[in-house]
Amino acid sequence: MEWLEEKTAQTGAAHTIIEATGGARILTVAALLAAITMTGRHNIEVYIQSDTNQVWQARVTPDLIEALTTPLTREKARILQAITQAPGSTPQAIAARTGMHPKTVQNHITKLKKLKLVIQKGRNRGLYPTPRAKLALHKTKTT
Repeated sequence: MEWLEEKTAQTGAAHTIIEATGGARILTVAALLAAITMTGRHNIEVYIQSDTNQVWQARVTPDLIEALTTPLTREKARILQAITQAPGSTPQAIAARTGMHPKTVQNHITKLKKLKLVIQKGRNRGLYPTPRAKLALHKTKTT
């Protein structure tokens, strides 16, 4: 990634395009995403085009990087797991289910919302996991 940093500094470019061809495209993208998360690059758009010209797009934003690189504490993981198992639960119901104090649960939920792992909606203000929640829980189980 040093060469990318050098080229960006030399040219002052706001955008960088890297083209990878053949069967190694997905490996190149995976390595690029790993480098992004390690170097702290922000607001990256990744486009993957197959041989059949189908294009997939992914946007790597600072909050996504933070969500995927911030380790969840045991308590946050328990709360997120409870929300995933019972979408729409209220903070009070999650406190009862986990045996944690309601204020503690609310504090953890605030951080989970900041990481965009959960959203709160509906008349009862129930909590729902975002697609990132599953990734965060998987990462927590594997580390």
